[in-house]
Amino acid sequence: MKWPWLVALALVASASGCRTLHEERVSERLLGKQLMQHEFNLSLFQLDAKMRTAQVDERTVECVLCVTSSTPLPDGKQVYCLISGMHTGCVLAQESRGVYSRLVAIDRPLATPLARALWQFLEGPTAESIATATEEAVDGFTREEEEEFEGAWSFFANLGTSGVVSLDSPAIGFGAQGGFRRWLNYFLIGGAGLEVESVPFRAKPFTILGLQGRAELSMWDDRFRKSFNLPGVSFLMSISPLVAFGDRPAFGARAMLGIQMLRLGNAWTPIRLEIGYQYLIVNGLSVAGARAGVMIGF
Repeated sequence: MKWPWLVALALVASASGCRTLHEERVSERLLGKQLMQHEFNLSLFQLDAKMRTAQVDERTVECVLCVTSSTPLPDGKQVYCLISGMHTGCVLAQESRGVYSRLVAIDRPLATPLARALWQFLEGPTAESIATATEEAVDGFTREEEEEFEGAWSFFANLGTSGVVSLDSPAIGFGAQGGFRRWLNYFLIGGAGLEVESVPFRAKPFTILGLQGRAELSMWDDRFRKSFNLPGVSFLMSISPLVAFGDRPAFGARAMLGIQMLRLGNAWTPIRLEIGYQYLIVNGLSVAGARAGVMIGF
């Protein structure tokens, strides 16, 4: 059977992608910290004059570094919004010891390519040594964060509907799921719980009870502690042995792949989408086939 190897390969590929995202996040934090600590050998007036040479009227993805807006503040500071390639961000420029200036990222750390382009624009070759030193430190900091992670408990709870394209006739069900999760490491979440589903639109309605085991891929963020350790977005696999209560108990199973979304950007999106396969014969009829579901919850 080849499918277990394909699933394992998909997990490895997804974990590798998560690791790359984690390294990018660490890189942004390191550059952001250096950005706040660094003093540019430019007064605010000189910095503003230099920034104006890169100012454009409209955003363009072809910019190595462009200033899309410049906003003076009453206290003499300036806010610059920047673009480099597909990356955007804003910084606050403030005076430091009279003849120097500092830049502080606003709202979020600058993406690494944007931070590098900004430093290159302001200091030329010096920026390359800073970027090189940061890149050399990223792998160590990333591994250190992952090794120090101690895990965290959470839960899952969903309500929704699903449909099965069975051999005898399609089946539509309404169900609920609930259980616990635990972050096993920086990227992997394990969980188990119960699922209950009612299938009313049949000549003989029935109810399904399942014991769900699941594994999810996501990436830990300390901000999750403010929302019961729930991941923003996770990709999940679940396997459930089933018991159906019709004329008499019947046994089956289902395997599902899905995506659970809690937040996309700043928007709350508590939606779960799943697709998979179910095998079950109840009341003498098959409820086996491709299964898809949409659920609301966490």
